[in-house]
Amino acid sequence: WLLQSNAYLGNNNSLAAAQNLEIVRRMGKAELATLTLLGDIYMNNELPDLALNAYLAASDKATKKDFKAILRAASLLNRSGNNEQAKVMIARIRNNFGQQIKEDQELELLTLEAKIARISGDNASAIATLNEIVKRDSLNGEALIELGKCYAEQGDMARAETRFQEAEKIEAFERPALIAHAQALVREGDYAKAVPMLKRALQIESEPHIQEYARRVERAASAQ
Repeated sequence: WLLQSNAYLGNNNSLAAAQNLEIVRRMGKAELATLTLLGDIYMNNELPDLALNAYLAASDKATKKDFKAILRAASLLNRSGNNEQAKVMIARIRNNFGQQIKEDQELELLTLEAKIARISGDNASAIATLNEIVKRDSLNGEALIELGKCYAEQGDMARAETRFQEAEKIEAFERPALIAHAQALVREGDYAKAVPMLKRALQIESEPHIQEYARRVERAASAQ
């Protein structure tokens, strides 16, 4: 069944592969990697509830060394806009791992919870959680960027820019911080200030959709 599912995947027939993996699962033979693959297939086919079901089953089989793979599933649900499913996944992670969760892993979970809160419109909870993360890890670029987004959405650009600038000083987060900072400025109509940030981000790594976005912002700046 597993070999045939791989063959289906090779032929871009992912749902047929999922049917095979479900059979393996019903036989009680599905390992963590099989269940996460099944969840990924469902996510790629925009079936988040089925994906969550597979990811939860994977979490129930996970050990400490598998934490990253399980957190990835929760993050994927969040990034695709399926926040209710992401909440359920995080709750299961906390229940299954409990006291085994290390400090860095706890901060990752808290960051993910803060992202969900922000997207859900609960900026107050998001800001409180993110400030706690930054208090515990001042170089947590992801949390700093999220804080910047929260403050920008509240219209507090002074605080937003401070947080973006702090993240920009961290090499690994400079590019996403510049892009988030520029986007916040664009929403405020400050196109001219956003242009050099986007150009710097493209110097770090060029990406077609960011290039096009930068061109549009530059034209808007010229028209002001």
